[in-house]
Amino acid sequence: MNEPVDLGPTGGVVWSDADEWSRRLTAEGCIICRSRGPLNIIGELPTCWATADPDAPLRHSVCVVA
Repeated sequence: MNEPVDLGPTGGVVWSDADEWSRRLTAEGCIICRSRGPLNIIGELPTCWATADPDAPLRHSVCVVA
């Protein structure tokens, strides 16, 4: 499992800050690129990962990261 990465000044809500969003669109600013994959991976396909946070507020929810 990957170690958590600092989400930066917006706490992960990057789309609310245009400058932060522009920075995150680079390999150096991308949290997933820097940590070599998303957290809490439960499945991996050739083009995406399926993740599930065990502490998610909505039980049994899955996030697909392309």
